[in-house]
Amino acid sequence: MPMRYNIYGDVFEVKYKGRLMQLLPDEMVESLHLQTYQLVTAQYELDKKKMKGFLFVLDTGSVNLLKRRNISFEDWKPARAQEAGPTLARFKEGVQIYFIQIGNKIIQIKNVKELPELFPSNRSKIREYIKEHKIKLKDEKLKELFSFYNGLKKQGQS
Repeated sequence: MPMRYNIYGDVFEVKYKGRLMQLLPDEMVESLHLQTYQLVTAQYELDKKKMKGFLFVLDTGSVNLLKRRNISFEDWKPARAQEAGPTLARFKEGVQIYFIQIGNKIIQIKNVKELPELFPSNRSKIREYIKEHKIKLKDEKLKELFSFYNGLKKQGQS
């Protein structure tokens, strides 16, 4: 069944029996697996607004790392003086927004400095790891950090 994720509209478009249908982020859809991606339906707060949408799962464990991809639409602009032609309309990738999920609670990660405060039992180890590995708000660096933290939690449970 052909399916694609429309990031701009935050919906899945599915072609079923020749008809195009949309899967909205609601209670009927908990998660979707597409090739190398996993997306989950989640309620979260963004800019003091309650939102519901699909979030990419980057890492799982006792604490999950989630990401919201932002896409904006820039309308065409007429040519200004000394430009060859107009700027075409396009979709533009925006800043990625990261979240952590602890149980059913989803918290936005606004900056790396606040991360140790979200893990009170391992605050000093997380702070040290962030400094030593130069963690930034980027997929790979955050995955490293969350793998480290989830490893600490597993060691604590054994």
